[in-house]
Amino acid sequence: MRIALVEDRTPELVRELVSVWRASVEATHDFLGPDDIDRIAGYVPEALAGVGQLAVAVDETTGAALGFAGVDGDKLEMLFIDPSLRGRGIGRVLLTFATTELGAWQLDVNEQNPQAQGFYEHCGWRVIGRSETDEQGEPYPILHMELPPTHAELTEAKRQIDSTLHKLRATLSTLEAKNELVRY
Repeated sequence: MRIALVEDRTPELVRELVSVWRASVEATHDFLGPDDIDRIAGYVPEALAGVGQLAVAVDETTGAALGFAGVDGDKLEMLFIDPSLRGRGIGRVLLTFATTELGAWQLDVNEQNPQAQGFYEHCGWRVIGRSETDEQGEPYPILHMELPPTHAELTEAKRQIDSTLHKLRATLSTLEAKNELVRY
């Protein structure tokens, strides 16, 4: 398997990804009926075309799409895996790619999809909020999640803050040592 960052979202690729999306949703979104899935499927091609960055897990032998992740800015907007391939690490690889290579650290997940929520929590994400409806105003509660900073990131942030404070104190000392503070 390889991860391909896709710029050219051809009709063939979009059809293949919609098929992966549908199979994944049918396997995990028990709260949606067939009519709901059909209706929402109509929006998926536009979502795929409009998402900022699209990463596709591709089978190196067949060239088939195994799953995909879409990121806009710092938010993971979509992550879907062929349900027959779940448990093989494809989701984790796509999620890691989305965070480390594409900069995602936020996401929304359907509260009624506990498998996805559990997956994200297992990967270190945490719930930071909840909405009663989805982005379209539908009655599907959404959990807002984020990936907390690592110890190394926090240590680096502290180092940068300490450095900035040191420079500010040195500048203040220099200004205070001057006789005519009004000039500055």
